[in-house]
Amino acid sequence: MDRYLLDTHIALYLMTDSNELERDIRELFDDCNNLLYVSTVSAQEI
Repeated sequence: MDRYLLDTHIALYLMTDSNELERDIRELFDDCNNLLYVSTVSAQEI
């Protein structure tokens, strides 16, 4: 199991299903065995 702290831009791309992310990156985040974290600061940045 891998853990990732997402940058605000990446989190937004994932939440909006944007095409900005390359396929291999999207597959990495779609893997159920990986944990994704978003900082509370991201909410302030948005």
